[in-house]
Parts: sequence; structure tokens; C-alpha cells
Amino acid sequence: MVPIDIWGDLPVTDIQGETLTERDFSVMLGTNFTPSLVFFGPGGNEIFRLRGYYPPYRFRAALEYVAGHHYLRESFRDYLERADPPPKFERDDLNQQDFFMEPPYLLDRSHFSANRPLAVFFEQPSCHACDLLHTALAADQRILHYCSLLDVVQLGMWSDTPVLTPTGPPPGGARVGRAARDSLRADSRVFRWRGSRDIPYRFSGAGLPIVAGVAVCR
Repeated sequence: MVPIDIWGDLPVTDIQGETLTERDFSVMLGTNFTPSLVFFGPGGNEIFRLRGYYPPYRFRAALEYVAGHHYLRESFRDYLERADPPPKFERDDLNQQDFFMEPPYLLDRSHFSANRPLAVFFEQPSCHACDLLHTALAADQRILHYCSLLDVVQLGMWSDTPVLTPTGPPPGGARVGRAARDSLRADSRVFRWRGSRDIPYRFSGAGLPIVAGVAVCR
């Protein structure tokens, strides 16, 4: 991430290796309106730009749109419109599904193996990637069926609610939000455990087709 002052005189080496002032670089890119964000691909070609202020929900969606390479397949408008999750009581509520277990959450599988695999959804409010995930869940009866065969828990990434994890108490009694922030770098992730063993199925909510693979119970 490189900040540029559109009126600045500091030297900038552009994508082609040429040196010019910040102002000339801004003029060359047509970024005379602030704030503007221009994203470049690995080869130096412009792949996406944002002009003006975007609220946090849309801004996070824009970052996921670029980081997830969705610009290769669809426009940003289409990417935003794909999120049509089930209704929520409040805008900042987490998405709900009938197969989510009710609290209190006892996830401990360190002493006794469970009868069914466990899937844990780490999510946060006002999250476009989370909305995409739940849109796909609601639209695919196969996924809903497979989820009904699992113990499925939804946890807020920023919550301070204590949780006894599948491998037992975490060091220092870490709470769920802190543990999630330490291990996750995306807006929505699903972890899966079978019995007392961690199954290496972890994925972000924007890669929706892979959800079907995680939910399968063998």
C-alpha cells in the first residue's frame, strides 16, 4: 500500500520504472479525486480502482474482491450483488442458520471423542464475505443436508466470550475472539474437527464452492 499526495512534489517511480512527481503520477492515472485507490496486478497492469469514500462493509468487500482474484471473473457490482443472505433482525447481527448449535458451547474433544464431526464458523458483523457464504448455504440443499450431519457452531471473531476449544483449554484461558484473531486473516473461516482430531479443512467465506467439500461427513 503506497500513499500518494495528488498535489505533492516528492519523486515517485511508477510501474514502468519512470520517475516523476506525485502530482504528475496522479494526473497520469487520472486520480484527481480523493480518496482514490488504484490496485495493480502482479504484472503491473491496473486491475481495479475505488473512487470516493466507501463505508466499511463495501470497503472490506473491495479488498476481498481484489485479494481473492474475483476481478478475473466478475465485475465488482456483480460481486456485491451476489451477497443475498437470509434476513437478520439487526444489520450488525451475525447471519443465522437453523443448524447452528445454541450456547453454551462445549467444544472440548480432548477427553472423549464426539459422535459427529464439528465445524466452527468464525465470522463478524457487516461482512460481505460472510454474507456470500450464507447466500450459498441457503441456496444449496445438499450443503444444508451435510451441515445437518455435523455439530456446527458459529463464533464471533471479535467476541470475548470464553470457549472451551476442541483440544481443551487454551494456554492462559484465551477467549474465542482473541484466538480467532491470532489464527485468521479473513472475514469468515470454517474449521472442522472429527472426533478429537483437527481436520485441515479451513477456508474463507469468499471461496463458496469449497463449502460443499467441508460439510461432507464420511
